[in-house]
Amino acid sequence: MEEQKYIRRKTKAKSEGNLEQLSHACNKLGELHFKHSSYEDALKEYKEEATVYETLGSVIRLAVAHRMIGEVYTSMGKYDKALKHQLKHLELARSEASQIEEQRALATIGRTYFCQAESIVNDDELHQSALTNAKNAYMKSLDLCERLRGIGNLEHMEMRARLLLNIGLVLECQHDIQKAIDNIQNAVQICKEHDLFEDLFRCYSSLGMLYYRQLDSSKALHMLELALDVASRLEDKIQLSCEVSINKAEVLFSLPDFRAAKQALRHAYKLNTPIESDRKTIAKNLKLAIAMCDAEEQLQNVPDTDYITKKKLYETMGDGCVTVKNYARALEYYRMMLKCAEAIGESGQQLAAVYVSLSQTYKDNEQYDLSLEFFRKELELWENNPAEACKTMLSIGEVLELQGACYEELEETYNRARQLAQQASSLTLEAMVLRVLEGVQKLKGHDALALETQRELQLIDRNAKDETSGSEDEEASPDIGHDICLETYTDSESENEEFDRPNQPRRPVRLKVRKNEKGETQLHLSCMNGNLALVKKLVEQGHPVNIRDHCGWLPLHEACNHGHRDIVEFLIDKGAALNDRGGSQCGGVTPLHDAASCGHLDVMELLLDRGASVVSRTNEGDTPLDCLVKWYQRTDIRFGPVEQTFFEEIQMRLRTALEKAGHHVGNLTPPSTDGISTYSHKKKRSRPAAALSRMVDDASLGDEDAASRWRQTHPKSDVILHDDPPALHHQDIDADDDDDDGWIGSGQEMQNAGEEYRNVMTMLRKKEQTRKEPSSYTEVKEVQGFLAEDDVGEDWLDDDMAGITRPNKKRRLAAPIEKHRSHPNVITGLHKCRSLGGLKVLQQSVLPDMGLTTIATSQSIKSLESVVPGTSKPSELAASQLVRVRVENRLLLVPVTVPEQQTIGWLAREAARRYYSVEGLQPSLSLSTKDGALLSEDDPVLLVGSEEVMCTVISWNIPPLTDRYMESCQALCSAPDTHIIACLEVSQATQILQLSNLALPASQMAPLFRALNRQHTLQQLLLGGNCFGDYGVKLLVAGLPTLSNLQELDLSCNNISADGILHLSTVFSNTTAPALQALARLDLSHNPLGDGAVKHMNIMLPHLVSLTVLQLQDCHLTTNCFKSEDVLLCLDSIRVLDVSYNALGGSGLLGFLGRLCPTEIVSLNLGATTACDGQSVAREVILMFTEKEGFSKLTTLNLSNCGLRDVDIWHLLRVLQKCGALETLQLSGNAELSSVSLRRLLQHQPALRTVDLSGCTSIANFLGDSSPQLWVAQKGQKKLESLTLNSQGFDKDEMEALWWEAWGPRACIHRAPGGLLYLSLKE
Repeated sequence: MEEQKYIRRKTKAKSEGNLEQLSHACNKLGELHFKHSSYEDALKEYKEEATVYETLGSVIRLAVAHRMIGEVYTSMGKYDKALKHQLKHLELARSEASQIEEQRALATIGRTYFCQAESIVNDDELHQSALTNAKNAYMKSLDLCERLRGIGNLEHMEMRARLLLNIGLVLECQHDIQKAIDNIQNAVQICKEHDLFEDLFRCYSSLGMLYYRQLDSSKALHMLELALDVASRLEDKIQLSCEVSINKAEVLFSLPDFRAAKQALRHAYKLNTPIESDRKTIAKNLKLAIAMCDAEEQLQNVPDTDYITKKKLYETMGDGCVTVKNYARALEYYRMMLKCAEAIGESGQQLAAVYVSLSQTYKDNEQYDLSLEFFRKELELWENNPAEACKTMLSIGEVLELQGACYEELEETYNRARQLAQQASSLTLEAMVLRVLEGVQKLKGHDALALETQRELQLIDRNAKDETSGSEDEEASPDIGHDICLETYTDSESENEEFDRPNQPRRPVRLKVRKNEKGETQLHLSCMNGNLALVKKLVEQGHPVNIRDHCGWLPLHEACNHGHRDIVEFLIDKGAALNDRGGSQCGGVTPLHDAASCGHLDVMELLLDRGASVVSRTNEGDTPLDCLVKWYQRTDIRFGPVEQTFFEEIQMRLRTALEKAGHHVGNLTPPSTDGISTYSHKKKRSRPAAALSRMVDDASLGDEDAASRWRQTHPKSDVILHDDPPALHHQDIDADDDDDDGWIGSGQEMQNAGEEYRNVMTMLRKKEQTRKEPSSYTEVKEVQGFLAEDDVGEDWLDDDMAGITRPNKKRRLAAPIEKHRSHPNVITGLHKCRSLGGLKVLQQSVLPDMGLTTIATSQSIKSLESVVPGTSKPSELAASQLVRVRVENRLLLVPVTVPEQQTIGWLAREAARRYYSVEGLQPSLSLSTKDGALLSEDDPVLLVGSEEVMCTVISWNIPPLTDRYMESCQALCSAPDTHIIACLEVSQATQILQLSNLALPASQMAPLFRALNRQHTLQQLLLGGNCFGDYGVKLLVAGLPTLSNLQELDLSCNNISADGILHLSTVFSNTTAPALQALARLDLSHNPLGDGAVKHMNIMLPHLVSLTVLQLQDCHLTTNCFKSEDVLLCLDSIRVLDVSYNALGGSGLLGFLGRLCPTEIVSLNLGATTACDGQSVAREVILMFTEKEGFSKLTTLNLSNCGLRDVDIWHLLRVLQKCGALETLQLSGNAELSSVSLRRLLQHQPALRTVDLSGCTSIANFLGDSSPQLWVAQKGQKKLESLTLNSQGFDKDEMEALWWEAWGPRACIHRAPGGLLYLSLKE
C-alpha cells in the first residue's frame, strides 16, 4: 500500500513537472525496495533520483544519491561498482566543503571495503588489503568526526559510536582482539551516556559474537542478553530480538546446552520475525534443538544394555552437533556410537556409516591424521564396491590437500581413484576425479599436465552423456527434526519465561505484590529467610510463584540458594519453573545449579526427583555436577560417614546421568575421609555450613538439647546466639575409641551404606518437620489465615533491608551462603505482646519475611534485655513504648515513657508537634485505629498497643505567608530576602506570587518553598527567570501537592534538566491523593530539559486534568525524544501548545501532533522545530491537518523558521480551509518563500486576519511584470487585516496603494528600518 502511494505521487510529480516531489518519491521508493531486498528496483529509483538532482543542480543531494546507489551495490556484492559511486559521493562532498557528508562518505567506503574483505575466502593477501583499506577509511572518518562543528551533540556522539564499533570489527578480523574489544566498549560507553539505543544494541550484539569467536561463552551470552534487553526498547524489537536469539542459540549449542537453546529459539519463534530468512533459520534450529533434547532425554532413560537404541540416539546427537558446527562434541557422540556398534557385534560394511561420520567430522575439526585413519578404515570395507571406494579415495585426496601433501602423493591418490571409477564402469565418477585432478595440477603449477587432463575430461564428458540419466543424485538426508510440527508442538516443561499460566488463581485485591530496590517481593524475602508459613499464605492469596527480581532470580532460586528444602518442595508443587535459567544477569543458573553451588544436597535430591535437568549448563558451561565439585573445592569440609555417603550418591547420580546423555565427565575428586573404613580422621577440620551438618548435629544430640545448646552460624556473622557447639559423636572417633557405642562411631563395617543413609536421613527429615523451634525469648503469635495489611506493611520497601545483608548474586557461585543474618543489637522474632509481672511489653523486632522493620531505641533494648534471665529488673520493662502515628503521608514514631499515664489527647498533640518540626506546619488532629474506630482524647495510649494510629487533620494552623517565610528562614538559618518579602506581601491580596527574573538560587528559595506548604489560596506561582535548578525543584515538590487551587506554574529559565522533571513527576507517583487538579498553565520554557524529560512528562500529564496551556519553548528536545514506545504524552485537553525552538524534526514533532485533540487545540506554535539535518517539518503538519478532522477552534498557527517552500504553502493552505476559525498565520524567517506564496496568502479564502512574513527575504522573487494589486480579493469578500513583510523588490507605493484600495481610510501603514513594511488597520 505504501509503495502504491509513492508510485502515485511519482506519476503526479512527473505530470506536473515538479522535480522536488519527483526526487522525494524516487527516494522513498528506493528505500522501500532496498528494505525488501529488491535491489534492482532500488537501483532504478536511486539512479532516477540522482538524475533529477543533477538537473536541479543540488550537489549535496546528488552526492547522497550516489551514496545510496553504492549501498545497494554493496548489498548485491558488487563492491567495485559500489566503491565507484561512493568515491563520487566523497568527491562531491569535498567540492562543497561539507565535512559532514565527507565523514559519511569515508564511513560508507570503510563499510564497503569491510564487506568486500568478508567475501574473500581463498586469497589472504587480498583479504588483508581490503581490511587495511577499511580501517584507513574508518580512521579518517573518525578523525574528521572529532573535528566536526555545527552539528548536534547527539548526532556527533552517534557518529563516533558507530565508527568505533566498525573499527573494532575490523581489528578483530586483523586479530588485534584486545584493541577491538576496547573500541567496541568505548562505543558502548558513548551509547549508554547518550541513550543511543539502536547503536547500543549493535555494540552489545557484535561484542557478544566477538567473545563467542574467542571461545568465551560466558561473556558472549552476557552481552547477547544485554542486547536482548536493549532490543525490547526499539521500534523493530521483534526483528532485532529474533536476530539476537539466533546468535544466542548458536552460543548455547556450542556449550552444548540444547535445552537452553531450545528455550531461546522457542521465544524467537513465537515472536514471528518479519525477516523470512531469519524465520526459516529459527524454525530449522528449533526443530533441531527439540530433537536433540528429546534424544538426550531418551539417552538418560534407555537401558545400558540397549546398544541398538543408544547407537541411533548417539548418531542423532552427533549429526545435530555437526549441523551446529560443534565438531568436538560431535566426535564424542560418534565415538560412543562406535562403541555401541562394536558392542552389538557389527563388522565389515555395517561400520561404514560410523567411519564416515568420524572421518568427515575429524576433517571438519582439522584433525587430518585421525580423519585419514578412519577414511582408510572405511576404504578397507569397500574392497568389493569400487564405486564407494572411489568416493572414499576422493575424500582421502581432499584431506591430503588440506594437509599440504606434495603433488606426487596427490597424483597417486587421484589416479587410484580413477582406476576404481573405471572398475565401477562409471564415467560420471571418472569425470569427477579428473576435474579434481585438473584443479590440483593447476594449483601446483603443472599446466601442461592440466591441459592434457582437460582434454581427457572433455572426451569423457561427451561419452558420459550417453550414460542413462536414470542415476539421479543421491538424495540429501533430511534435516534433524524435520518431522516435528512446531505449530502443534507443546513442551511439557514449565520453562516459559513469560509464566503465563491460565489456571493460576487471580490475586485477591487485598494482596499487594511490592518490590524493594532490588526487585525482591515478599515471596522472595520469605524464601530467603525460610518462613514456610508465610510462603504458603502468600501463594494461597495469589502471589505469583514465578516472579523475577531486578536481577532475574525467581523465589525458587532463592529457596534453593539458601537451602530451604520444604519451601522448595512447596514451590514446585505450586508450579515453580524447575529449570529456569534466570534473567539476563543470572548467568544461566538454574535452581539445581544454585543448590549445587551452595552444597545443599537435600535440596538437590529433591530437585532431581522432581525432574530437574542434569545436563543444563550455566553461561560458563558448568553443569550442576561441576558446580557441586567447585563448591567442595572452595570450602574446607570434613565429611562424616553419612554425609559422605549422601555426597557420593548425589555425585554419582549426576555423573551417571551425564555419561548416559553422552556428556564427557572428567575424573572428580571425591571428599577424602582419610581412611573412612575405620572411621578415623587424621586431621580435624571445621564443620560445613550446609544442611548436612545441621542434620548430623541434631542426630547426635537430643532434639531439645541440640536446639537449646547450639545454633550453627556463619563464620562471618556478627551475632553469636549461644556458646560454641559441643563436640559431636563422630569427632570422638579421632581418638580411635573402639568402645564407642554411637551409631556412627561403631567399628563394624557398613554392609549397605546407601540404605543405612536413607533410613537415617528419613528419620532426620521427620524430626526436622515435626520439630518446633524452641525459644527462651519470645512467643510466636499465630499467623492468621489471610495476611493483614500490617503483616505486609506499607513502608516495607524502605525498611526491609535494615537488618538483612543480601547475598551478592553476581558472585553467588563463588561465595558461601550466610544462613543467619541479623543486627547485633536487635533480637529477631515476630511482633508480640508478652505478659511479664502483670505488664504488657511491646517487643521490637525485625521482620525480614514480611519486609517490615521497627526501630529499637536504647530504652526498648534495655526492656527487651530484661526478658533474659540475669539482666535488669522487671520494673524497667515499662520504660518506653514506641507508637506509630501516620499524619498525611508521614509516619511518625512517638516514644511514650509511661503508656498507662499518657492519653490519646497527649499523643495527638505530640504527633502534631513532631509533624510541625518536620513540615513547618501544625495540624489539629483527630486519632483513630486503622480499622476506623475513633479514639477519645481521654483514652490511655496503652489502648493502641502496637497498632498503627491513623490521624485525620481537622484544621491547619496557617499563619500569614510572610510570617511563615520568616519562620522558615529562622529554622533554616537563612537570611530573609527583601524582594521575596515584598512579593509575599503583594500576594496576600492578589493570590499571585510574582517572583520572576530575580535570579534567586535554590538556597534563597528554600525557606519560601517550605513556607508555601498548605497555601490553599495561592492561584499563580510565577518563578521564571531564577536559577534554582533541579535541587530547587526538589524543594518545591515537597509542598506543591498541597497547593490545591494553583492554576498557573511558571518554571521557565531556571536551568532545570530532566532530573528536575523527574522530581516534578514524583508529585503524582508518590501520593495516592489527587494533586494540582486546578493547574491550567505550565511553562517549562528555556530550560535544558533534554529528551530524557519527556518520559517523566509522560507520568505527569495524565494527572493534570485541568491543564490547557503547555509551553516547552527551547527545551533542548530533539528527534529522539519519542524513540521509546512507552512515551505517549497525554495532550487531549491542551488548547495552547508551544514547542518552538526545539530541533524536533519530523519524527519528534509527530510525537506531539499525534497526541493533540483536534477539537480542543486553539494555538499551536511550531516555530524553529526543524532538525539539525535540515529536515523540514511541513510534511508532518500537513499530514496532521489531512488525516484529522475537527480543527474548528484553531485560531493561531506559527510555522516561523521552519524552512518552508512555496509548494509547502500551497499544500498547507489547501488543508487549512477546514480550519474556519484560523485568524493568524506566522511564517516569518522562511527565506525560500517567494511572491507565489504571497499571492496565495492574499487570495486565500476564508481570508486570514493576520499574516507575518517578516524575514522572508525572497518574497519578491518571481514577481515579474505582474502587479500585487491584481491579487487583492474581490469586493464583498473577507480580506486580510494585518500583513508584515520585507518590501525589498516591491514598489512601496504600489503596496501602499494596494492596502489603501482594500481598506480605504482604515488602512494603517508603518515602515521600519531594513525594509520591513507593516500593513494594518486603525483601531
